[in-house]
Amino acid sequence: MERRTTKFQSRRWHRLAIRTVLGTAVCLVISLCLHYVLLPGDGVDQFRQSMVSAVVLALVIGTPLVFLLGLKADELAAIRQQYAQAIARDSLTSCLNGPTFSALVNAHGQSKGALLVIDADHFKEVNAKFGHSLGDQAIRTIAETIQASVRNGDLVGRLGGQKFGVFLPGASRKNAEDVGERIRLAVSRIYYEPAGSRWPLTISAGAVLFEDEIEFDELFRAADQTLDKAKSGGRNRIEYEQIYTPPSAPPSLH
Repeated sequence: MERRTTKFQSRRWHRLAIRTVLGTAVCLVISLCLHYVLLPGDGVDQFRQSMVSAVVLALVIGTPLVFLLGLKADELAAIRQQYAQAIARDSLTSCLNGPTFSALVNAHGQSKGALLVIDADHFKEVNAKFGHSLGDQAIRTIAETIQASVRNGDLVGRLGGQKFGVFLPGASRKNAEDVGERIRLAVSRIYYEPAGSRWPLTISAGAVLFEDEIEFDELFRAADQTLDKAKSGGRNRIEYEQIYTPPSAPPSLH
């Protein structure tokens, strides 16, 4: 994290330096033009004096002004980026929120992959027995466990309540099974002890695999139906289904 922060700061100052140099050059050109128009004169000495005056004005006034403007612009860009990241994330779990998750899945343009819809088992009992505050603690812990169990480049979103989505771009069935089982086992090993008593946490999931570009809504419907099968099959398990795109009709010979 420290290395990433140092690299970011280095790039930031590099951008500011480039902006300052270019801005100073523009100020110098403007200053020279103004001296030529407003203070015309003859002779080499007059020309040299105009040049020196233009350079001094550009360096003394233009450089600090351009640097400060660039610094403010950089700060505003960082604030906008932080705000965009904040509104794209679920406030409780720091996972992607539902709209952002679905939009990113649609924007991914993958022709192969998998979507898992994950639901915490018997979670209403947790809220009823221990209250929503400790229930939120369990949701945060489950979310952290899911995020720690996926691959680089996978997307994790909170779809609402105790339900999560995991998008695995480019995943084969084995990839999806490996990630799904890793998540299931990791959640089952969470040591959750609300109010001083151990409470088991488990998840059920429905996973659909696709081999053609498909919209999120269709993927979600199929995964949610598969999730119902996992629940009715005893929970703490994952059901997998393949979505087959029907082949296109052969061209007519007539």
